[in-house]
Amino acid sequence: MQEITTQTLTQNTIPTLLNSGFKLYIVIENLNLSNLCDLTKGDEKEALFINTRFSSVMEASPYLVCLNHLNNDLLNHILKELSGVIIASTHTLQQIRQHLSHYLEVNSEELGATYLRFYSPSVCKSLIEEQPEIFYGFQVITPLMNRSQWGYCKFQQYNLEKRPINISKKTVEIMMINRWGAWLSLLPAWQHKTNKDILKGAEAINGLVKRQLK
Repeated sequence: MQEITTQTLTQNTIPTLLNSGFKLYIVIENLNLSNLCDLTKGDEKEALFINTRFSSVMEASPYLVCLNHLNNDLLNHILKELSGVIIASTHTLQQIRQHLSHYLEVNSEELGATYLRFYSPSVCKSLIEEQPEIFYGFQVITPLMNRSQWGYCKFQQYNLEKRPINISKKTVEIMMINRWGAWLSLLPAWQHKTNKDILKGAEAINGLVKRQLK
């Protein structure tokens, strides 16, 4: 995973992707919040819960949004709130929505069938590190734990096809560590730490919690 700044993202990475024929999408937590609706006004969007067993709670659905343009206010929201991830693809909105909806529920070694918030930056980062198959066929840009940088990964060399996903115990452990890191980065004393330092702190917290539980 390549670490890039917001300046690099907006002035280099995104223009290069768009000039290469890619479309830009975001998978974002929820569009019921008025400011998110304003930030994506005029953009084509679809709920990931469409035609899934979660369709009865559509108001809680994450959304896939095809961006007409990328503004700094939206980038800042995603980065500071850790509310979603960015995907670059040559496929249509409907194709990507149908593909990603397949991964809302996956099998886990520990929990069996479980809902997967792959669009949450801490979970996305964990999956990229351990089980990136969900993102094969895309280029993925996700906020990092220090809330000032982005992680950039290229998986477009793979075919876009639905793959069986079995979340391992190790991946679950990495998800928990990254979740601690996301919470830790909210503390004022940690907001200027590097991603490496935040990860070390998260690992320490995770170890303490595990020992206490035992």
